[in-house]
Amino acid sequence: SVVKTPTSNPAAWLLEILTSPTHKASQVDDSEIDLDAFGALYTYCETNSLAVDMVLNEGDTKESILSIISELCFSLLYRNIYGEISIAIDETKANAIALFNTQNVISFSNTKSLARRVDGLKVSYTSRDAGYNQSSYLIMRPGVTRTADSIIQDINVSGIVEYEHIVKFARRL
Repeated sequence: SVVKTPTSNPAAWLLEILTSPTHKASQVDDSEIDLDAFGALYTYCETNSLAVDMVLNEGDTKESILSIISELCFSLLYRNIYGEISIAIDETKANAIALFNTQNVISFSNTKSLARRVDGLKVSYTSRDAGYNQSSYLIMRPGVTRTADSIIQDINVSGIVEYEHIVKFARRL
């Protein structure tokens, strides 16, 4: 809308970045956006308590920022059949977004690592509850308990400040 109000909803952030006049060359008009899909994402984020709070002070690309925010709310930007920018939410759908078969997949490759899998993830984030200081959440693979020999992968996440959201994010990883 024309009237701006503070929000932490990722859908609103994505729309603001897409339509921002800060960089006129990459500004997207509302007519080029599937607003219903973004409305569905807004509701999904509200229902699942997904929020993004970050400061953008580095010269990162618009595409990179959109990708980061989309990942934080378990979604993906794409162009729909009408050429509009739409968003796919990682949730059960009644209809398929894409169908891969022998007619539309030209090549396929698969790699497998024989290295030992990580036992757990340590996700570091800026916590609102800790006064916006660095905090972390450790999640172990199902059925694995932490020992001195455990392999723990460190991941830093920006944009998530709520404990409940980082738990959902870490479990999804």
